[in-house]
Amino acid sequence: MARAIPRENGAVCRVSILRCQDVHKSYSLGRTELPVLRGIDLSFDAGRFVAIIGNSGSGKSTLLHVLSGLDVPQRGQVWFEGQPLFEPEGFRRIPIGRDSDANGNRARQWQRPGPLKASGGSGGGTSAAVAAPPVSFNMHRDELLNRSFGFVFQFYHLLPEFDVLENVLLPAMVGRSMGNWLTDRVRTEERARSLLDSVGLGDRLAHRPSELSGGERQRVAIARALMNEPAVLFADEPTGNLDTRTGREIFDLLKRLNAAGQTIIMVTHDRELAGRTDQVVQIVDGRVQ
Repeated sequence: MARAIPRENGAVCRVSILRCQDVHKSYSLGRTELPVLRGIDLSFDAGRFVAIIGNSGSGKSTLLHVLSGLDVPQRGQVWFEGQPLFEPEGFRRIPIGRDSDANGNRARQWQRPGPLKASGGSGGGTSAAVAAPPVSFNMHRDELLNRSFGFVFQFYHLLPEFDVLENVLLPAMVGRSMGNWLTDRVRTEERARSLLDSVGLGDRLAHRPSELSGGERQRVAIARALMNEPAVLFADEPTGNLDTRTGREIFDLLKRLNAAGQTIIMVTHDRELAGRTDQVVQIVDGRVQ
């Protein structure tokens, strides 16, 4: 995980953890193309709390979804810790060998779905076309989103049939074998309990979401987002579904997390809250103002 690096004189050298270049995104409405993002260039430093603001329909939530890999741009690129999230044409990069390639070499190999055209290499050679079998975009996306990114949404998205502790444990269970989960279960549950304590819900572990207030549900969602120690926490209108007082409490919780070193990128319509972050990015008609 990229961190802010202290210099010898006590100043802090910020490390760019996430950046995007020339990001375009549009949606089809019947025969009409609706442009939403019109060439976004941004860089985000590790350890910062960044607010993205703009009027309704300006593209701020779409930008957050592209930055986090939840959505794919038609053009442009996003880099996380120096690694591109998308193919140049906008396809997500798909791992076809997690630990080794087809020859047994221990290296991550990537391939797009469908036939790959021959291309020249840096040494002037040409790679043969490869007919790739259909693969799901979810493979790399889920691995990256679950292990490196945390998400907090306006409407919580808690599973109603699970209690508070079980909801927080979900990210840690994704992609694990039963044996691996049983081996780490005690340590993982201890972390989940600690996170719930830190957000003030240590006494609500066995409650279902329906038994919690809106603010309590959002605190559970924040604890769940932090379960895998994400490098970046994305928050899309985290206070938008709460009353003013409760919204301020949730924002203060995010501020404390940021003070402890958590990188946060938040979309909000609340300009007062945005003014309390380290950096404000204003989107107007799909462009950075």
